[in-house]
Amino acid sequence: INEIITTSKKALILLDGATLIESGINKECSKIISLLSDEKTRVDRFKKRDNLTEEQALLRAAAKKPNEFYEKNSDYRRQQLYRHQL
Repeated sequence: INEIITTSKKALILLDGATLIESGINKECSKIISLLSDEKTRVDRFKKRDNLTEEQALLRAAAKKPNEFYEKNSDYRRQQLYRHQL
């Protein structure tokens, strides 16, 4: 990740929130924006995107950090108010 940041000529680099914050790379960022969704939306997304059963999707959602973690570690937050078609 550090190599991508230091060698990129792009003005904007998008990373998964957990990766960004848990790796400490967030300290190198000028702003952090988190896109949050409720558990049902996350479960539905996991089921469709990864072809998971309801139980598998619930387990994956439970393993993720809660929205509060991202809210605390972000400069801006946006709640996902709709569901994407996958």
